[in-house]
Amino acid sequence: LENSSSIDLLVHCIQTCPREELRQLAAILLRKKITAHWIRLGEPAQENIKRVLLETLQTDQSHPVRHAVSSVVAMLARFALPTWPELLQFLPYAAQSNEEAQRLVAFGLFEELAEVLGDV
Repeated sequence: LENSSSIDLLVHCIQTCPREELRQLAAILLRKKITAHWIRLGEPAQENIKRVLLETLQTDQSHPVRHAVSSVVAMLARFALPTWPELLQFLPYAAQSNEEAQRLVAFGLFEELAEVLGDV
């Protein structure tokens, strides 16, 4: 997991692995690796990662997976927030959702963003 191609594999696993624990582990590993590789990734790869993470927050049925992905999003926001308007659009949408799982994601993400961005 020392090169940027590992990032692609982890994102792919988050998106497609049928087993919840593998998706969760992929998100945990991605959080640890994303900061070291983010700048070296091209813009198309960065946009794909941001898209996959937000889609996962909206569609994955597993609370542990959504929580792990939220941590990645919060960490990534430290670098990508100025170029990530979709995140800023997602947060109020999810916070006002009729689905409890989406509201939990939004409020958990607000909390994590406050911690991560508070250091900036």
